[in-house]
Amino acid sequence: MDILRELRSGSLPDDHDEDREARIVLRRLLKRAADEIEKLRKQLLNSEEAIIPDITMCNGETCALSETCYRAPQSGTVPNGRNQSWFMEEPYWRDGRGPTVCDYYWKIDPPKEKE
Repeated sequence: MDILRELRSGSLPDDHDEDREARIVLRRLLKRAADEIEKLRKQLLNSEEAIIPDITMCNGETCALSETCYRAPQSGTVPNGRNQSWFMEEPYWRDGRGPTVCDYYWKIDPPKEKE
């Protein structure tokens, strides 16, 4: 963001007086570009679209923890169809005595139902 601040402030070197008009035009163009970049950045930050996670996801179809695990689509996490990485095998196990055990479990609050 330091570059954007420099562009907005118009801090370009004043080497030659004969190039003054060209520098003024260039400053205006750079300021417009910096303003447009900032506008797009704010739109992205305020976007209500799903943010695609950069994590290894788990299919977790038979996992009892999948609805509260960030890695599972059942929790509402939206996978990136083209570039999403997935566990080759489900990383959890059952010891027969208790619930599912998973070293990769990433707890999230379950989605709230709409009223």
